[in-house]
Amino acid sequence: MGLANGAGLSLALLWGCHSGGEPPPVPPSALAAAAPASFPGSRHVDFRHLQPFLPAALHGYARGGDEASTGKYGDVLLSSAERRYVGAGGAELHVRIVDTSMVQTLGPAIEATSRAAVANGNTELLSALNGNFGVGYVRYEADGARAEANLLVGKRYIVAVTSSGIQGTADVRHVAQQLDLAGLAELR
Repeated sequence: MGLANGAGLSLALLWGCHSGGEPPPVPPSALAAAAPASFPGSRHVDFRHLQPFLPAALHGYARGGDEASTGKYGDVLLSSAERRYVGAGGAELHVRIVDTSMVQTLGPAIEATSRAAVANGNTELLSALNGNFGVGYVRYEADGARAEANLLVGKRYIVAVTSSGIQGTADVRHVAQQLDLAGLAELR
């Protein structure tokens, strides 16, 4: 299942910028069109406020490390907190929470992909979104044994739970269901 262009851009942004790194190659026209003058409410959330929403531990996984940053990359404001977990046989699971000025472009892409998944009968993630805190979708690439859950929480935060080296989507769905989405949606 292919991603819409905007959803692909969201994944590039989510996994390309961390620890003060440069954003991934994205067409300048896409960045210029996507970047508003400021975050909602004219300020962003520092990564230190995002980190408490990352799971402290995951059953069956050892904690592999954290990466976090808050910064401006050209016209794009980005605050990100990520935690990596390592399982048996080299399996990995990552949880990342992002607050970005690009949410006005990336959010609708996640919403559209989620609606398309529901329309196609794929309702795997709906149970993870108890209440009205966000929307999201799950997808799996069998040839790379890679699963991902992408959520838009509170119309502001992008949450990505990804796994590699693990068959199926059960682990990413389980982690997404355990996150404090209500608390994150209220964070300002």
